[in-house]
Amino acid sequence: MRGEKLCYAGAAMDTMLSLITPVFNEPKIHENLPIIDHELSKTGLPYEIIAVNDGSDAVTTTLLNGVNLASLRTFTYAANIGKGFALRYAFEQSRGSLICLMDADLQLHPQQIALFTNLMTLVDADVVIGSKRHPLSQVDYGPRRRLYSWGYQQLVRLFFNLNITDTQVGLKLFKRHVLEAVIPRLVVKQWAFDLELLVVARHLGYRRILEAPIRMTWREGKSSINWKVIPGMLQDTLAIYYRTYLKRQYDQAPRVQSSQDIPVIVSGEVLKERDDTSRSPIEVQGIIYAADKP
Repeated sequence: MRGEKLCYAGAAMDTMLSLITPVFNEPKIHENLPIIDHELSKTGLPYEIIAVNDGSDAVTTTLLNGVNLASLRTFTYAANIGKGFALRYAFEQSRGSLICLMDADLQLHPQQIALFTNLMTLVDADVVIGSKRHPLSQVDYGPRRRLYSWGYQQLVRLFFNLNITDTQVGLKLFKRHVLEAVIPRLVVKQWAFDLELLVVARHLGYRRILEAPIRMTWREGKSSINWKVIPGMLQDTLAIYYRTYLKRQYDQAPRVQSSQDIPVIVSGEVLKERDDTSRSPIEVQGIIYAADKP
């Protein structure tokens, strides 16, 4: 069955890369995934691609199901729950010691992934994130988007004092143990997921966060960021501030939770609901979050 194999690019087995991409109404997904696969083959690492279909329309779903790559595993559910939920779900299915989170529309070129993996090894970073404001970044996006981005980052600096110039770029690389500690604590499922991810990582002591250059070609009409979503994004951001500094929720042991309680189609087969109550509800394919470890 498609997705059963791992792809190798000449590296040892001790490091594997899992690339996770959430998919929502992406009409070029059948073209974009082979491009991602080609670029991952240049990293020198064994790798897998996990595409999570977050309630896309029938056109995108059909195109995604038609992609035939040995490295690819696809997961589909009916409702559009949000980027945060899709990434959490995919992480539970992943097998890599390095986890790359990437948007599916390829406004960010995947050729930078090899650079990200090399930088992580070179400086022993916990996290490598793309930044539009890196001096070597090649960025083409409109003035309105620039204004939204600049304004939001000023707000982030004011509230969180993050030594990061850009939290929202949809290309990030994590060591697995960082996400094992961070993801169970996350609450945001949509607009401010990227911010919460980095705020919690730093709060837990993962401070080796390196910003890296990107190649970005912005396409009008493709971005989900517009004036209509600003109220929701501000609400999520204020909620993160409240949980960080007032409630101190991120200091607490994470809640026992899982995204495994929704019907999901895996490469054309419906996953059955789990009936093994002896296992932790957040233990998935041998992955146990940090909260469950003795």
